[in-house]
Amino acid sequence: PPTDMTAQEIATALRSAVASAGRPLDVLAFDACLMANFEMTGWLAGSADLLVASEDVIPGTGFQYRDLRALTEDP
Repeated sequence: PPTDMTAQEIATALRSAVASAGRPLDVLAFDACLMANFEMTGWLAGSADLLVASEDVIPGTGFQYRDLRALTEDP
């Protein structure tokens, strides 16, 4: 089964990805509830130009990934 990552593990992985790419991500989006707390946003500073997250419960099933795929094909 999948395992959850801690906030610090997420931040470490993103710092590594940013260092490898040589630039921050354009957009970092969390499709999980309660991810935008103050500590998390501080740990992620500099990882992306734009953060999309919810500080509260996300209703429904989260992002519409088909719509997001269309954006990657024709931004």
